[in-house]
Amino acid sequence: MPMKEREDDIIIRIPRKLYSKELQNMIDLIEHKKIVSKSKITEKQVEEILSDIKKERGKEMKQFLKKRGIINK
Repeated sequence: MPMKEREDDIIIRIPRKLYSKELQNMIDLIEHKKIVSKSKITEKQVEEILSDIKKERGKEMKQFLKKRGIINK
């Protein structure tokens, strides 16, 4: 596989016939690591945000189900 190094990048050429879901997952992981590396948020802050989102989503889902008569609580 040909590889080219540039100032801030490494370019790897992969034949199209080798493209697969697994390869796309690897590309997505690399992109994720690039984005996360720029983040200044702590793991604790992420957990707090996720907890708040889950609580709010639970409230909204409960209201949605009540409106449709699926639950009576």
